[in-house]
Amino acid sequence: MEQQPLTEPAEQESVFSEEDLLNNHEYDKHVRQARNAIWVIAAIQFVAAFITAFTGPEDIFWYNLGIMGVIALIFLALGVWAQRKPYPAILSTLVLYSLLVVVDLIADPTSIIKGIILKVAIVIYLVKGLKDAQEAQRLKEILNNR
Repeated sequence: MEQQPLTEPAEQESVFSEEDLLNNHEYDKHVRQARNAIWVIAAIQFVAAFITAFTGPEDIFWYNLGIMGVIALIFLALGVWAQRKPYPAILSTLVLYSLLVVVDLIADPTSIIKGIILKVAIVIYLVKGLKDAQEAQRLKEILNNR
């Protein structure tokens, strides 16, 4: 019996497309929740901008509305960006949100207690989404390099 030379197996095409592998994966749930958390932050910032502006001193009305409105627009832009590039958008949101919480804590130490459940929930959703967005990005890179 003659031995046949060993050959490398031919690379098999998957019956699943890259889109199927990424979209049907469990990662999508946490990334979607993180994206929703970004939208929630943007909405809260818009509402807070108007409340702060209308209840604050009249001489800094436009200052309050402008600063907080710009912050809300940044979160809104991050939410839009998260639809195309979830990992960097979620990471940027987590950094900016954490920075705002720290600045708020420095300005008013009692603010850490105010809305603590919502703050913790937002951070949890962002962290879970960040991990899964990173894994989905890694899978996409592997698939693109095949």
